Amino acid sequence: MDSRTTLLNAPRLGRKIAAVVAPLLVFGLAFGGMNVVGAAFEAKAERIASERQKLGNLNLLIAAAPGPAIASDPTQGGPEFLTGASTSLIQAAFQSRVGEIAEASGVNLLSVGSSPVVERDGTRFARLDVSMTGTNSEIVETIFAIESAVPYLTIRTARIDTSSPSADADGSADPVQLLMQLQIEGALRPGDEGAL
Repeated sequence: MDSRTTLLNAPRLGRKIAAVVAPLLVFGLAFGGMNVVGAAFEAKAERIASERQKLGNLNLLIAAAPGPAIASDPTQGGPEFLTGASTSLIQAAFQSRVGEIAEASGVNLLSVGSSPVVERDGTRFARLDVSMTGTNSEIVETIFAIESAVPYLTIRTARIDTSSPSADADGSADPVQLLMQLQIEGALRPGDEGAL
């Protein structure tokens, strides 16, 4: 005897209970499955809303962040290369430009020294060795201003060290000062051999 025959031969009360319980069981399983799927979609929707909120907050931070004090506009038509009548004049103008960037960024310029002109891949570069101190935000602003300057300047090497914050007589601590040592390069105009 199979299960269908057993059900048909069951007492009348058993058949009524089976007739009510079977659809309820199917409905319960379907409802439970829909709840699981719905909960998964709801969790994904909450995560998307959370990520959108984070993105909105980041966009507000970016919009509110101050730009660098000196940001060269590449569309202003400035020359791409360092120029001058001689290497000495080019180095002097280069030092002045780095000094302006440092002053505008708020860092303390400790030293600026000229290095010999170097040639790589047919392009000559004037170089400066620079040491400065400042807070983290001042250092970041200085690096950005140097890398976005026109004529184009490149930070060839960088070394950043921290110093311990010093406490004033009243017990308040100064912000952590960073010591940054850079080697900055600027390309000289190709074919301008008179500059040497």
